[in-house]
Amino acid sequence: MTASRTLHTARLFYFFYFAVMGLVLPFFPVYLASLQMEAFTIGLIIALISAARIFAPPLFGYWLEQRQYNPAIILCLSSLVAAMALLPLNSAATYLPVFALLVLLFALLWSGILAPADSLTIRIAEANHTHYSRIRLWGSVGFIVSSLLAGSYLAGERMLILPWIMAGLMIALAISSVTFQRMPVFTHHPSDDAPLPHSRETHRLMLAGLLMQCSHGAYYAFFSLYLIHIGYQAQWVSLFWVVSVVAEIILMAWAGHWLQRCSLALCLHICFVLAAVRWLGIAYSEAWWWLLLWQLFHAATFGAFHISSITAMNRMVAPSRQASAQGWLGAMTFGLGGMSGVMLAGWLVQVIDIRAALLSSSIIALLGAWLYRQPASKADTHIF
Repeated sequence: MTASRTLHTARLFYFFYFAVMGLVLPFFPVYLASLQMEAFTIGLIIALISAARIFAPPLFGYWLEQRQYNPAIILCLSSLVAAMALLPLNSAATYLPVFALLVLLFALLWSGILAPADSLTIRIAEANHTHYSRIRLWGSVGFIVSSLLAGSYLAGERMLILPWIMAGLMIALAISSVTFQRMPVFTHHPSDDAPLPHSRETHRLMLAGLLMQCSHGAYYAFFSLYLIHIGYQAQWVSLFWVVSVVAEIILMAWAGHWLQRCSLALCLHICFVLAAVRWLGIAYSEAWWWLLLWQLFHAATFGAFHISSITAMNRMVAPSRQASAQGWLGAMTFGLGGMSGVMLAGWLVQVIDIRAALLSSSIIALLGAWLYRQPASKADTHIF
């Protein structure tokens, strides 16, 4: 496979993967509300997606390392089965256990493929003398495209076709995944003397990711519903999400240069502080210019945090353990952290309101800022 084709493979994968996320994050809670589900039930369903991220990433990483499966087979088949799980969602809406089971199946397969793809992409980027962030930004482009198109089309009863659109994107993801087949499979060598995924440094990094994603719980589950509640139309909902991802793209395009000069602890600390300010600002803002400003902070709370965490984890472990290491990072951050944050937010929205959920998010972010105010060791000095 030529270098340019290898890079295009990774770009296509991220484009379609995060195009699905561009529908899930802004509109899946709205879709659930259109099925007449209550706030707590919506929180539980969204938490299922986060719960899947606890188990699926480490499991997929283990399979690829220990069994030496071809990544293309895993990525392609998982995407196809996930698409099949989405198609009957509308019919299953009258029976919540079946509906929840289908959502869980989709989430397990969809979330499981990202960690091995991240590990592969970092290796692809290094082999082609580029940076992971330059490839990953195409996922943000996919997020923007799908979110904008959905915002201009999905309204009223049209919201019910959301699962079918997501299924179509998963099929496109499966097709793009086929070209991963010529990439080298993961192999495990017990003799590697680099740290295993479970070391003091990796545990500290996982805890940081858990706290950051937990603080995002109210935002991911209820931000779109909050905007609709205070009077914004679907087009505005899309715009607010798109602004956040545009800020993320701009950061990712330049992240490889300035992140190399930034210590990991300092980067995490700044991201946590900005997250605390962001959630507090959203809680007390309804004017569009303030909300747009807080969305620009996504460049730090997700973009810089994600890029530095993913890259730092790959530097902390041996090449043969990178798939499982990324899997554990995803499990603890997007999985346990995301699930805890969404469930806490769902409960607070049910018993108090969205503002209380956002205030709790700000407190969690402040805790992260306090914990990561200084490096844990000399090894923690630089991300790279």
